[in-house]
Amino acid sequence: MTTSTAPVSSTEKRTWWFDESKTRLRILVVSDMHAKMECLHALAKWATRSHEEIDLILLPGDLGSFKSTDVSIPEKCCECEGEMSSVIGYLENLCTRVVYIPGNHDAPSTYTLPTPRLTTNSVNIHGLCIRIAPNLVIAGFGGSMPAQKGGVEYEYGAFPFRRDDQISEGVVQALSSTETPSIPISTSICPTDSIILMTHVGPSNSSTTVDNVSVPCVYAGSNSLAGLLSESKWAQQTILNVHGHTHKAPGACYVGKIPVLNGGALQLETFALVTLEKSPDRPLWRATSLEIHSL
Repeated sequence: MTTSTAPVSSTEKRTWWFDESKTRLRILVVSDMHAKMECLHALAKWATRSHEEIDLILLPGDLGSFKSTDVSIPEKCCECEGEMSSVIGYLENLCTRVVYIPGNHDAPSTYTLPTPRLTTNSVNIHGLCIRIAPNLVIAGFGGSMPAQKGGVEYEYGAFPFRRDDQISEGVVQALSSTETPSIPISTSICPTDSIILMTHVGPSNSSTTVDNVSVPCVYAGSNSLAGLLSESKWAQQTILNVHGHTHKAPGACYVGKIPVLNGGALQLETFALVTLEKSPDRPLWRATSLEIHSL
């Protein structure tokens, strides 16, 4: 598969997706489908039955089925780009505003700028921040590192990172990023912004990163991300951390004052819906509902 990496010209530069009049957003969160198109078909049927009006789709990674052992095989990378394009293209039938990050089973090319443009409407925000409305931004960082199982390091499909601190370093990069020419709505964060942080792995001190089905349990969360959410200068502005990776731990909890959401794996027929709301006379957004759904 051949994909374009050409930057978007200034004449193509898009404005924010939502203006000041938009005070409520309904967001579909879909993760870890691993190129299982039959799960997307089932999701589309659910959307038809439910009559949900989706404003935005967030994809926290693992759209494809790439194996880290194939990293030196270009054909496998291209094959996974094709899988990712098919997944995103299908979801664009539900909503044309799609924001994604790569997971540990996604194409290596999606981690490095300029990333391939997999579809016309979607935006890869790995290591970046985008503004979708006044005072509302999304920062993203994908990939995973080894987990812990029985007190020892456990691969758990780790890619492309080997150290936990690489996760927090990447998240800081995203939160500190400025405008990127190839991403028309990329931005830097202002003091009055509300931040949605989308990562593939979640924070270690969240129940949404513990696989209790495995024996012994797998602890797949990042210690460094947990510290960042608790202590960083961005913690007060972060209104939600959305992640995937831990298939069998869907749900929501709090890390400090920040809600953390794992919508589960679409491969296992789970996904999430988020409602964000903003008071007309205040700049701050907040998550007013976090819902886990099953197909």
